[in-house]
Parts: sequence; structure tokens; C-alpha cells
Amino acid sequence: MGNNKPKFEDYYEKICQEINKKESQFTLHGIPSLSFGDFRQDVLIHINEKWHLVDFKQNPINYIRVIIGSQWKNWLRNCFYRHQMPCVRCPLYNSALNECGFTGTIPNKTCGFYNKWITDNKDVAYNIMVPVPSVNHEPEIHSQPADNFNYDKNKIEFEKHLKGVLTKDEWQVYYYLHIKCISNVELANTLGYKIDNPTSKTPRCKRIDEIEQIVVEKSKKLLADDGEKMDFY
Repeated sequence: MGNNKPKFEDYYEKICQEINKKESQFTLHGIPSLSFGDFRQDVLIHINEKWHLVDFKQNPINYIRVIIGSQWKNWLRNCFYRHQMPCVRCPLYNSALNECGFTGTIPNKTCGFYNKWITDNKDVAYNIMVPVPSVNHEPEIHSQPADNFNYDKNKIEFEKHLKGVLTKDEWQVYYYLHIKCISNVELANTLGYKIDNPTSKTPRCKRIDEIEQIVVEKSKKLLADDGEKMDFY
């Protein structure tokens, strides 16, 4: 279709209709911080990024349905199933009572499958991977010293020391990327550096990437060697 190829926005409503067909299969209501809206947003972003691959000589909805199906499986696996306890898939498990039909008690190491799950530390991975609302963990969160950390003032203090250990070129890269917040390519054009892959979908300047990595290493060393001397508050 050349330049007349439909835009992602033109199909937005149809894509949402296809995604919403999965809502009846969404069963993670026990996890307040995971909603079907999160899935919808993730899929819309993914389809938008893959839009250039859609073949409009065929029905694009079929391609969209394939992406939605794949993303649905991946999303459930990555967000929940990968580390869930084996009881959830066991026909003897009573989820309403959190009770094992085999042992007659809450899941414990008496069950070989559950014991292996604990032994492999997958319970820890599960607690990390599955997000929970912070409202349920306010004592742990608000007791952290970081509550009183003044980010803006300490950033100024850190940059004052950092400028003293960076070369002129290194400070320029840090200044434009992390203070002015311009992109890698914009900075390359500003400084006259070569863009290594200008025809790529995501062009970058490797020279700037290399300098930025040097800045990162010097920043780490500065904090390790002189962090206690800085006037942080």
C-alpha cells in the first residue's frame, strides 16, 4: 500500500475490541495490583511497536489476534504462573480454604511438589515477582531511611563532585543526557558525532554510549570512595 498504509490509530478501536475478548478469561482478581487494564496497555504498546510488520494484503485482524494470543500467554506466565506454588494447578487444592486435599492442612512440606517449590526458593521469587499494593505494606515502606532523602538537593551535591572527576567531553555527555534530558541522537547531532546506524529504527551513537558508560563507572567509584564525605541530607 506504500504511503497509504493504515496507521495504528486507524485500527485502535478494533484492536481494543479484540483485546477485550480476553477479559472474561482474566482470573487474577486476587492480586489487586494486576488488572486487565495493565494487560490491555502492554498489548497495545506491543502491537504499536510491531505495526510496521502488519501485512495489509491479508486481513490484519488475524495478525492482531495472533499477537494478542501470544501476549496473553506470555503476560500470565511472566506476571504470575512462572513462580506460583504448584498447589494452584493441583486438582486436590481448595483455593477457597487454602487447603490441600491430600494432607488436609494448608500447603506444607509434607507434599513433595510443595517441598521442592520451597527448596528451590520459588516462594521467594513469587513474592518478588507478583506485585502487591503498597497500602498493605506501609510499615515496611515508610520505615526506610530513604523517606527523608532529599533527591533534588543531593543530586546537586553529587553533580558538584562528579564534575571534578569527569573530563570536559564526559561532563558534556552527562549534562545533556541527564540534566537537559535530550536523546542520544540529538546529542550526537549537537556535538557533531557520527550516528552509527542512521537507517535503523533505533539509531544510536556508539561513541556517546561509550562515554556514558565511563561516566557511570566514575560515578560508582566516586560514591564508593568519597560518598561518606559528601554533604547528603
